[in-house]
Amino acid sequence: MSKLFLSVFAAVAPTTLSGSDYLSSFSEGYGAANPLFCLFADRQLSFQQGDLAAGLSEERDHIPAFRGDFTDDAVRFLAEHGHGKRKIDLLCYCHETVGGNAGMLPAWKIQKRLGLVNCLPFSVGQQGSLASVSGVELVQSFFRAEPVQHALLLTIDHVVSPFSRKRFCGFAKGDAAAWIHFTRDEGTYQLLYAGQRGCCLPVSMHQWTADDYERAERMLIDKALLLLCEIRKQQRIDWTIAQCVSRSFLAGLERAWRNCDQKLFQRTRWANINFLGSDPFVTLQEMDSQITVQAGETIALVFVSPDHGVGVLLLQKNN
Repeated sequence: MSKLFLSVFAAVAPTTLSGSDYLSSFSEGYGAANPLFCLFADRQLSFQQGDLAAGLSEERDHIPAFRGDFTDDAVRFLAEHGHGKRKIDLLCYCHETVGGNAGMLPAWKIQKRLGLVNCLPFSVGQQGSLASVSGVELVQSFFRAEPVQHALLLTIDHVVSPFSRKRFCGFAKGDAAAWIHFTRDEGTYQLLYAGQRGCCLPVSMHQWTADDYERAERMLIDKALLLLCEIRKQQRIDWTIAQCVSRSFLAGLERAWRNCDQKLFQRTRWANINFLGSDPFVTLQEMDSQITVQAGETIALVFVSPDHGVGVLLLQKNN
């Protein structure tokens, strides 16, 4: 296969939401007519109780959150970076969360708003944060099989009730987006590898206890380490970025990876927030602003979803 290059832009939601304001949203606007409420009414109480148990009712807890239609922010950012003026063959929209408007198809809306013609829009979801890795794998497959020259992958998540922003010891889930532009001949990074490994407890996540969550985290650490070691047999890994799932997950992976003479870069801005499928890209952007990664050096981005598994993207800094 010919080389595949990419450039990454990431943005955290420009506004924040206090924990108490977020909790009050559970009682606002979710009646029998709302599709999300109808689908998940049986889980709403457990979601809310999980947030209360995690302490999100405190005013000091502020979480980056989109206001209104989050696709408007995506369209504005893309237009500012000129993506609406260039030819895009593929538009891949990756998401873990479900939008509040059941009648809106974000990939189709973004395509129309940007005026992208002769562009194939599609979405990838129902895989937790691994949707981002699956999206990259699909884009990679299109470049192999079709005369594709430019592809745009968007990872956007906006948590709305009745879904939860925090479960057990995991970090609170914040809203963010990332835009990845793929081409055959230029970009900040070259894609060397994209892959994932599934793992999950044999119990519905909505029935998990705190002990179950901790057991799932240990499984994820083992699976992430195994996948990274498999990749390292074929490719050098100079830097590693892991999704901010929880303090215990990052500490456990860092200890295990250090035993392999590898280091884990962790961001300082919003360090205790999990930005879901955009999270490793947010950290990568901070890393770029703090560290000079030399041309030829590689960065492994680790994506994690407790109820799905682990995925890795290996990038190499371009000249």
